[in-house]
Amino acid sequence: MMIQAQRRHFVLCIVAVCAVACVVVAGYSGIGGSVAQASHTNTGSSDLITPADEELENNAEQLLVEKCMIYAGFQTWPRVKLAATPQNLYPYVIDDVQWARRHGFGSDIQQSNAQTAAADPNVRYFSGLSDIDRKRATTALNGPLLLSSDASRVTVAVPSGGSMSRSTQGCTSESEQELYGNLADWFRVDATGASLNMVRYRMVINDATYVATVKRWASCMDRTGYHHVSPSEAMAAFIGPAVTPTRQVEQRALEISTATAEASCSEQTSLRDVS
Repeated sequence: MMIQAQRRHFVLCIVAVCAVACVVVAGYSGIGGSVAQASHTNTGSSDLITPADEELENNAEQLLVEKCMIYAGFQTWPRVKLAATPQNLYPYVIDDVQWARRHGFGSDIQQSNAQTAAADPNVRYFSGLSDIDRKRATTALNGPLLLSSDASRVTVAVPSGGSMSRSTQGCTSESEQELYGNLADWFRVDATGASLNMVRYRMVINDATYVATVKRWASCMDRTGYHHVSPSEAMAAFIGPAVTPTRQVEQRALEISTATAEASCSEQTSLRDVS
């Protein structure tokens, strides 16, 4: 909760600083309206980050990066917004029967996101650059490649183990430094928050109650004719990295029926409550 509160503090601190500036340059960026609207929605005292907070944060970051890259001689566009993936929506088990009947394990969402990402103007632009200009643009955006001896880097130890590092140079870091006031503190809070998601996931799937309930869930699946030892194994059978788009189309009906059985069994065995 402390990390969430710190991240929200960073995000809300940019409201007063950036909202007016973003509105002023609305004609230039095309995103000022949504920023202005977001700036009037953060009146609650909750430590949770709202969609309006995230939209404001993203818009402000993208505007600053765009201006920085133009100064460096390159172009960028606002990142395309992808739909939430089933792994994010249901990390432990699909527990919504209606959602499963519509999306299965989410191969339709996966394919839609892939098409959206492929149409990203940033991808087309970078792909169209020469090798030399692509390297220059990448360095301008993200900073130079990091070496262990680099002083121009910020490193943070994360709860899931190990550490994460990034360059303090490049338009992304420069924009975040300008936006949040302290790149090192922002990176620490952001990286720690992302790492805690993995820590929480590991704690849940290794919890004795969860493990026992998954076994009951697998027995329920067996009784309905679907043989999977865990929800993650069932999902991987349909949207894993080894599953081709052609196979997804061919197995679409089986995907939906299996996901529907998963959701039904999650209700019958209370797995959705345990997770």
